[in-house]
Amino acid sequence: MKKLLIIGAGGNIGRHLMQYFGKHAIGCYRTGTRCGIQLDIQKNRIFEPLSNPKIISHAIILAGIVDPSVIVSNPTKAKEINVDATWQLIKDLIELNITPIFTSSDALFGKNSLSVICFHTCILKHLFMF
Repeated sequence: MKKLLIIGAGGNIGRHLMQYFGKHAIGCYRTGTRCGIQLDIQKNRIFEPLSNPKIISHAIILAGIVDPSVIVSNPTKAKEINVDATWQLIKDLIELNITPIFTSSDALFGKNSLSVICFHTCILKHLFMF
């Protein structure tokens, strides 16, 4: 049976998913020495730490800046991580034949924000091409 890759396994939702899926999941963590893969999506590509991508069927993407105060205080960095790095990660996963499961929130900008709509539209167009 193939495994599930949880990118952002150190966050609140990621920790719970790791507990739920147990041995059927591999966690990706930005920092620390936890069991799993260390991956900073802004600095590294998924190819580097992922030694055997054929054992993974899907990847849940939970990594990113989620604190609204950090996003508001540094919108450039937030875009680099939450948009640019996430987009590259999705393209890399597709190249490795791993199905990405993208999660997002409209908590900061609202569901009608132009930036949120553009990002979601770009991702959905790309994913539905495959």
